[in-house]
Amino acid sequence: MDNLGHIKVVRNFDDRILKKGMAVAFGSFDGVHTGHQKVLNRAHEIAKKEALIPAVFVFWPHPRFILKPTLPFIISGFRDQIESFKKSGIEVGIINRFNEVIRDMDYNSFIKEYILKNINMKYAIVGYDYTFGKNAQGDIEKLKILGKLYGFKVAVVPPVMVDGEIVSSSKIRRYLMSGNMEKAGRMLGRHYSVTSRVKKGNRRGSKIGIPTINLYPKIGLPADGVYCGNASIKDKVYKAAINIGTNPTFGDSRHIEAHLINFSGDLESKVVKLELIRYIRGEIRFNNTNELITRIKKDIKECR
Repeated sequence: MDNLGHIKVVRNFDDRILKKGMAVAFGSFDGVHTGHQKVLNRAHEIAKKEALIPAVFVFWPHPRFILKPTLPFIISGFRDQIESFKKSGIEVGIINRFNEVIRDMDYNSFIKEYILKNINMKYAIVGYDYTFGKNAQGDIEKLKILGKLYGFKVAVVPPVMVDGEIVSSSKIRRYLMSGNMEKAGRMLGRHYSVTSRVKKGNRRGSKIGIPTINLYPKIGLPADGVYCGNASIKDKVYKAAINIGTNPTFGDSRHIEAHLINFSGDLESKVVKLELIRYIRGEIRFNNTNELITRIKKDIKECR
């Protein structure tokens, strides 16, 4: 069991905390958007009212890696997901690895044999479109029936609307892929962000007087191009000009490169959170280094 901040992350069903009465939120929680936050907040409210522990059950890596590996990227990495759970008042994150055995469980076995045999669940809190079990055959009505049969209560949270649309991870993903960070941010309830450890780069930026950090997160990334945003290092926040892509002038592999404005120091191996606030342009292949430097300086000026 890990204790990350004020949330306990449980990866093993043998953990004794799972024997205590729990209000458990279920869902994919990809992005932990405003709809997900409403489910998590409801779990927290119910737990406090019923003297239970507010918990969330998720699979990691995301089931889409096995069920639909060709679909677009997941929105949030593990660190960002856990941080969002913590902000919603969740005290226990139950993290299980999704595999073919779980994929092939029918909905009744998933609840009876997998969840209830390992977690003392008194309340299940789910979104309006929650499904579970093999081929997503379990739905809200079946969950309510199982609750009556096995002795737990069910709370269903209605959808959240933003700009006349129901909030969903797939819609947020489309906005991110088109560079519409403002719309994605409204649905997320915060700026889209990526948290990862800084990797050693080739120091091209330093050589031209514009030092950068390089991140290679294990999640997919939104549209290639340049963004204005923020970089957070522990409690300090810096404005940043952020590039996603392959850096076509030099033909690198796809990654994130960011220049932190008014920062000096070495961040190699440090964990940095990058918030992408505004998309300002696509990637450009420059004819020479001077053209590149001129454009980067213009981007930095716009992001100040």
